[in-house]
Amino acid sequence: MRATCALVFGLVLVSSSLAAQAGVPFSAVADSARLAPAAELRISYGSAASQFAELRLPQGPGPHPVVFLLHGGCWLRAYGVDHVAGIAESLRRDGFAVFAAEYRRVGEEGAGAPGTFDDVRVAFDSLQALAPRHSLDAERVILMGHSAGGQLALWLASEPGLRPRAVIALAAVTDLAAFAAPSGCGSAVPRLMGAAPNPDDAEVAARYAAASPALRAGPAEGTAVVLVTAEDDRTVPRAQAEAYLARFPAARELRVPGAHFDLVAPWTEAWARVLAALRGLVR
Repeated sequence: MRATCALVFGLVLVSSSLAAQAGVPFSAVADSARLAPAAELRISYGSAASQFAELRLPQGPGPHPVVFLLHGGCWLRAYGVDHVAGIAESLRRDGFAVFAAEYRRVGEEGAGAPGTFDDVRVAFDSLQALAPRHSLDAERVILMGHSAGGQLALWLASEPGLRPRAVIALAAVTDLAAFAAPSGCGSAVPRLMGAAPNPDDAEVAARYAAASPALRAGPAEGTAVVLVTAEDDRTVPRAQAEAYLARFPAARELRVPGAHFDLVAPWTEAWARVLAALRGLVR
């Protein structure tokens, strides 16, 4: 059954390749994700409906390198972990275990700062606890997130006591105050943070700084950071990556073709380059 699903899934990806040439729309990513095989396990890490993760395991005895995957969607309830099932399955077929974490998003009770951030940390801790049971290699854990999920992945990497092998941040927001805007994805930032950015309010400014990867202390020594930026991204400006690179010059940028959602569409050249970078980080 798995082989049949994988074949159908692969055919869908090939047939969708022309869409990537003009920039893949979110709808194409979501449509292809619905055709991906279901994850083997669904793991609850809390009592709220959105406090769970989907675990996919590759073939073989392990220990398997692990991708801790955080989806994007402007931190909003409307966008969930389901839309990254396509890249999660691509990672699994490439030999990675995938722990795709859901978390409370704006519009859900308990979401925002600090609830959303707490969820990400607790989800990661639950992955660490599960590692021996599922033959996961705790020494080869890669944090990966897209857009809002990229912000959360970079934030998590800078949490005290964490030492992931690497972070791959796909079109990541790194400075929340700079990203906040009256419309578009940036309009969700004040709802996430509980207030609009205000440099004259010390408490609010401190809250934004604590959540913005470009303003935090940074990952532990030895953690590789790759910021993946798409040439035609109109959702998250390249300035967000540049802000992080200016603060942490040891991080590197991987510039790829395509637009914002090409980065999570497993049939694109952009995703192929992300996979290649990932393989290099776990050798």
